[in-house]
Amino acid sequence: MDGGGASLGRNWVEPDEREELVLPMDLRISVSAEFFSTENGGYPAVDEEARVFQTLEKQSSRGFVDDKKVGDGEKKHSLKIIPSLQGVSRPLLAAVFAFPVPTVEVRVYKGNELVASGLASRSYLFHLPESLPKEGKGLLSLFLSILRNVKLDAANVTLLQQVVFPNLVEGRYLIKVFLNIGNRSKYIGYKSVDLNKNLSCMVSCKPEKNLIVNVEGQDGRPVKGVVFQVVDKEKVVVTKDLTDENGRAELSFPLSPYCRVQAIYKGLQVYDEEIKPFSCLPFLNRGERKVVLYLYDVRVSLMDSLDLVFNGSVNPFLTSQDGVVNTTIKPTFSANGEYIFTGLPRGRYQFFVKYKSFVLSKELDVKKNLSLVFNIPSNHVIKFRVVDNRGTPLVGAEVKVSRNGVVLDEETNGDGDAVFILPPGRYSVEVVYNGVSLAKQVLKVSGDEKMVVATDFTPFYVPVFFAVVFAVGTLFFLFVIIKKLGLHFLFLILSMMLLVSSVFLPLWVFDGVKDGYSVYSNIFVFPPSFITFKQA
Repeated sequence: MDGGGASLGRNWVEPDEREELVLPMDLRISVSAEFFSTENGGYPAVDEEARVFQTLEKQSSRGFVDDKKVGDGEKKHSLKIIPSLQGVSRPLLAAVFAFPVPTVEVRVYKGNELVASGLASRSYLFHLPESLPKEGKGLLSLFLSILRNVKLDAANVTLLQQVVFPNLVEGRYLIKVFLNIGNRSKYIGYKSVDLNKNLSCMVSCKPEKNLIVNVEGQDGRPVKGVVFQVVDKEKVVVTKDLTDENGRAELSFPLSPYCRVQAIYKGLQVYDEEIKPFSCLPFLNRGERKVVLYLYDVRVSLMDSLDLVFNGSVNPFLTSQDGVVNTTIKPTFSANGEYIFTGLPRGRYQFFVKYKSFVLSKELDVKKNLSLVFNIPSNHVIKFRVVDNRGTPLVGAEVKVSRNGVVLDEETNGDGDAVFILPPGRYSVEVVYNGVSLAKQVLKVSGDEKMVVATDFTPFYVPVFFAVVFAVGTLFFLFVIIKKLGLHFLFLILSMMLLVSSVFLPLWVFDGVKDGYSVYSNIFVFPPSFITFKQA
């Protein structure tokens, strides 16, 4: 057909899948496609034809298998499924006619993933090839071409409606059977199979049961996120649903002589009931349940060695020791520094918090609302070296470190050092010398640290030196005036004074603002140093 074709692009990637930029040399893609044209039907005719084609494609005796989910490079087998409900599925009529025609759909799940699906139908005795050779014009030529090319397939013919999935990898699968009539779908059968060879199995079909569950807490508020599941005597999960924001879950499953409805919330089993075969019928008023969960809050305060709220980077969590599902429960962080675990069912939990090498683990028995306080004795060594504006250690200066009203102070030793043992947090640092505040900074403690605090204190020898230079210069100036030696001697003396003074003056000065601080840096020749001053 002129104008038909296919395009291949790489811009579309499934969520959580890695983008493949290199195609293998032996890549082969097989698809089922139909080319359709209409003179005056427009897009409605195309949409209707697409619906018919997709329905016909499903009713093939070989069901659709999602290659992305069944795996690649693994051993594969064929799975033939025969629903016990026979003679009902009419996929061909459902495709051709607009009115509701029943079809029996088979879905195959691996874990929670749908990996294959198809409509139950019979295999036909005669098959035509995909295209007929041209043997002339007219109906007679077409009829003769059909007779010559029709193929007998007696080996695969069957009186039973079935679906065959030819390429499923080894593993455990859950088969679900649905009866579809128009837009309505009834869950009528299931079977769990272990596929380790080519397998043919029959799935027993029964009437669908419906159960509605409404969950609320002891305060009457609906509870969202409760997992309800129906399990049979073999512990097969037949169906499951989560409660919505209204606390409502709807379960549909095939009628069974034995099944249980269980509820799991935050890893704990909070509900378990055996469902009798006729207990969910609406006319018996048993198709709806109301479940009340008693839920509690646990508030945890983490304190440091200063008896302040611990300010390190931590992520506390709970796990349920009595849980049937491994679940990590994370808290919300309140403005007053509490970690709040809300809506916990009754049970035993394990509390964990870790900061660097420190690990805290506590067992909690939750039967009521709890408020707990735990201390994290993690501290860091902070060493301050206080220097004057020439980089010389400042001895005897008082270093004050404060946070949330707690003030610690130390005096610098002979090397200008003051050492503090501090828990993580944000601290204000102030250096006081002889009652005068020389420097203020903010320090964020998250590990051991050495910090140089440069102050604006000027050592005594600097003004003495400049006084001596000025006195000597004045004497030379008077000498030049008295002796009338000339102006060149005067300029020579001034030049020598500036040259000598430059030894103690900054060679280069930088200034600016960074992170809310006024910052300026000086480079000195004597003593050789590069000093940066930060003032909050």
